[in-house]
Amino acid sequence: MGLLLSCYPVISNKVVQKQQVSLLSSYHDSIKREKKSLLNEQIKKAREYNKSVYRRQNKVSLEMRETEVDDYEEQLKVEDSNVMACIEIPKIALRLPIYHGTTQEVLSEGIGHLEGSSLPIGGNDTRCILTGHRGLPRAKLFVRLDELAKGDFFFLEACGKKLMYEVKQIEVIKPQEVERLKINQGKDLVSLVTCTPYGINTNRLVVTGERVKKEGDRQEIKANIPSIRECVFDLLPFLFCFIALLRIVKEGRRKKMNKKRGRTILVILLVGILIGNKVRASELNEDFKGVITIENDEQSGNKGKFLCNKIAEWENGFFVMKPEYEDFKIDLNHICTAEELKQTTEKIDPKENSSTITAYPNREGEVRFDHLQEGVYYIRNEGEVEKTMVPVLVSIPVIEAKQRSDMYEARIVPKYINCEEKFNKTSPKTGDSNVEIKKMLEILLICLSAIVLTKIFLNILQKY
Repeated sequence: MGLLLSCYPVISNKVVQKQQVSLLSSYHDSIKREKKSLLNEQIKKAREYNKSVYRRQNKVSLEMRETEVDDYEEQLKVEDSNVMACIEIPKIALRLPIYHGTTQEVLSEGIGHLEGSSLPIGGNDTRCILTGHRGLPRAKLFVRLDELAKGDFFFLEACGKKLMYEVKQIEVIKPQEVERLKINQGKDLVSLVTCTPYGINTNRLVVTGERVKKEGDRQEIKANIPSIRECVFDLLPFLFCFIALLRIVKEGRRKKMNKKRGRTILVILLVGILIGNKVRASELNEDFKGVITIENDEQSGNKGKFLCNKIAEWENGFFVMKPEYEDFKIDLNHICTAEELKQTTEKIDPKENSSTITAYPNREGEVRFDHLQEGVYYIRNEGEVEKTMVPVLVSIPVIEAKQRSDMYEARIVPKYINCEEKFNKTSPKTGDSNVEIKKMLEILLICLSAIVLTKIFLNILQKY
């Protein structure tokens, strides 16, 4: 929006300038086509008109009789052109048409001649007053008039007659102080009037030039660089264009980087999820096959911690003690009676370590150890409780004699004893195992990865 607003005055001014150049070109063509005798007649009438203005002397106003108004509209008229003259100020690169009157319609198109002032054909006892706007959105007109200084020159041309004026006085007056614009006896003056200060327009800037009899070459007068104010206004659209272009480039780079980053993250997440799923699938399908459920005795009120240690591996149809338990010198493959199983259990005193699995009773009072590998597990109970479970050995798979098949789900109904009757040997109380935490973190990481991937994918769909 800022770009459009700042570009409008520049573009509109260029359009108006082109129109004004076309009008001036048509005006000069009309003068060339007009007979010289008719042009001289127009100048003669204009001089008579100026004499009548001088006779009124102090009546520089818009109050004129109807016959004089009709006569005024016909002054310096060439063919069907509405232009009465033109003004050129080389220093500020200005060349504009001059029209009859100072109506808003006139002042929006060019420079207006104040009715009741002398016509722009020169001569003693004359003061021609030309008015123009400053800072119109669609045209500059007299916007740079404040850049003129004493000694600068401007030119008028009417009916083929060219006049040169030198700036002699620059002043600021109130709108109602028209008395200052009286004709000076014996002087040939032209006053250029516009609003000031720029953008506030409470006063009037008056630049008065006096006729120079010896005309100079206007080509020798070089245009000055515009003021800082005008440079800012002229460069403002380019500044907005630069900012807009910079933002477009920056946004393009950001989108490109985000797209590249999104693709990288997407690939990493996909690879991570595929690897994680593959590992989890292989673990679930091949290693984690067994479940041991302990039916906790409700009357025991046991809410303590249950620990599970794997003491032997299942290899080629035989149980093989793990290296850390070989010192117990136990043969798990030749246990035939419950008494032998009890004696074997009493010989084992596993220490809680990183491979220890910890579980607690659920709402139904059951304790579950899930995803167990094939092997033999030593399960015991610890905690500040009245009754404690007698340690047990459970194998995965469990050999079911009746069905003659291997079972991977074992349900245990343990025996509980009072804490006073507990075995002399007790498992030392150490910190909780990190195995289950690691597994939970792994599952949580996979879930978070899936959520992040979904969010990124949705953002990409929204943008493209």
